[in-house]
Amino acid sequence: MTRQFISFRQLQGLVIRERPLHIQYGIAIILFSAALVVTLLLRPWIVPSPFPFFFFATMLAGCLGGLGPGMLATALGSWAVLQFFLPSFWAESGGINISTIIRFGAFFVVSVLLGGLAAALRTALRTADVTLEALKQAEIDRAGLFAREQAARTEAEAAKARFAFLAEASELLDASLDYTTTLASVAVLAVPHLGDWCIIDTAETDEEVDSQAKPFFSRLTVAHADPARRAVAHQLKLGHPPHADDAHGAPQVARTGASEFVADVSEAWIREFARNEAHLRLLEELGLSSYLCVPMAARGRILGAITLVRGKTQPRYDTSDLALAEDLAHRAALAIDTARLYHRARGAEATE
Repeated sequence: MTRQFISFRQLQGLVIRERPLHIQYGIAIILFSAALVVTLLLRPWIVPSPFPFFFFATMLAGCLGGLGPGMLATALGSWAVLQFFLPSFWAESGGINISTIIRFGAFFVVSVLLGGLAAALRTALRTADVTLEALKQAEIDRAGLFAREQAARTEAEAAKARFAFLAEASELLDASLDYTTTLASVAVLAVPHLGDWCIIDTAETDEEVDSQAKPFFSRLTVAHADPARRAVAHQLKLGHPPHADDAHGAPQVARTGASEFVADVSEAWIREFARNEAHLRLLEELGLSSYLCVPMAARGRILGAITLVRGKTQPRYDTSDLALAEDLAHRAALAIDTARLYHRARGAEATE
């Protein structure tokens, strides 16, 4: 079945192929010549019907070249039939040879019909091929449109989820002036929406004593999406708080004011991040394959950082995740700043 299909496609390709005009008419002449030679060679066996090979040549000429070459083969075949195979139109008695006229007329009409039908078949096949290609292209375009629609729908759903997440986070941050509690709730909300685990560190400096002093970092909370690993996350919170001189994480983000974004974390990067072997084992146990650390900034001051991590089973972070994390950090910073201003104002009132 496959071989038959391939043969048909090959035959169709041979028929509809675009050829120069001189090639089309050259094929018609070659086919006529071949038909004439074969008919002359087989003349003793095919008399009184020498027409089939000329019919065949006319059909092929029409299929391969169209109406013009088909009619050329018809004209040449008509000449050859009269010249070599049929008696003269004029009988020896001087009258008209009716038999020759009938046979030649029948040959000519059939030959014209065959040439026309072959040319029409070629045109139909070419039209079908063009239509098929158009349908294929339309199907490709439709598939592309469907893929774009799916991508747009997916992006719209993702945007809706991001807005819903930020709205819920804002509601948590506005619920209380105790930012320690609200940020812990935000960290729990962030997993697993933004990562497998979330760390929130705050930074404080005593500007009244020394405006150039290094900030003091406090590890406010560590949340993990996997309940089985929350004990390990708690060890990370208590045993490995951030230091002001750390080359990565909250201290680095606080110094530069710029986010850290590592889409695909390598083992070498994890080793560089870890302070010691115990810290390294904790990081490996928690799982670290994609990493974000964004500053919490308000009124030109860095108030801390939010660290988000995804494990190997989650997709890698991209720029949209980074933008969402930075938006969350900005809202958290405003909540911290508002709470601190409030507590300072209350403290000032109490001392008066």
